[in-house]
Amino acid sequence: MLISGSTAFAQGPVAERALQAYQGNEWDKAARIIDSASVASGEAADPFTWHLRGFIYKDIYKIAQKENRNSTARAIAIESFYKSNELDKAGDFTQRNNGSIRSLVISYFNDAVRLMDTTNYMESEKFYLEYKRQMKRFAPATDFMKSDVEYYNAFATILVKKFNRMEKGADVFFNKAIEVYQKVIELDSNNCLAHYQIGILYYNKGVEILLNLDPTTPLEEIIKSQEICVELFQKSKPHMYKAWELQNCKDINPLEIAEGLSGIHYQLNEPDKFKYWEDLKKKLQEGEDK
Repeated sequence: MLISGSTAFAQGPVAERALQAYQGNEWDKAARIIDSASVASGEAADPFTWHLRGFIYKDIYKIAQKENRNSTARAIAIESFYKSNELDKAGDFTQRNNGSIRSLVISYFNDAVRLMDTTNYMESEKFYLEYKRQMKRFAPATDFMKSDVEYYNAFATILVKKFNRMEKGADVFFNKAIEVYQKVIELDSNNCLAHYQIGILYYNKGVEILLNLDPTTPLEEIIKSQEICVELFQKSKPHMYKAWELQNCKDINPLEIAEGLSGIHYQLNEPDKFKYWEDLKKKLQEGEDK
């Protein structure tokens, strides 16, 4: 609700009627009246008119339309607060306007987080990008690298879940997950999780192809599939080695990385390296058992 101190400022007759409707929780009526005040001679240039309009639409979004995350009231409120700031030469409303702008901008981020699941993930990104757009306007010096890395790691994890379910078009989710994890690495080249996940995706894809080979398949097709698998294991290897080098993956035990490297060298028919990682796996397992 509008802070009571704001009502101490003089306002035009149309804005006064809008304020009365607003204080009576008559949201639609208040919006209609304040919209007319925003174009009324004498009141359109008053920072209070836009300050009040911001609060009316903010509460419409938060209360009257709280179940509608696509409510246009949120964007109208933000624009109204900016307009009030533009007109507020005395600085009477700027602090409260900015507090409301910030909370509304953060609400886009909160929606993005809430929608991060296997059903709504695409809509989640829409809200995350809108959060970034609005925050760049509100606080141009904001550094998004940390939030981008965290968000897109989570986004790629959702894509991996959809791929692992072998849903229709699974390869699309595989390719998109690789693309998003690569985006994380472009932002943070030492992101262990992204490297590990890319390594695992390529490795598991290769193993899946091998397991699904039918003995009755023509030899030429078997050779072609094996060549594809070798390519996948080779793509997996540098990412898995990078994950091992970093060894700071949250929720990923070094033993899991060692198992991945052992499997890669086994599939690539590299016995010396396979033995090295198998021996290291045993040492790590013994350490866990103590």
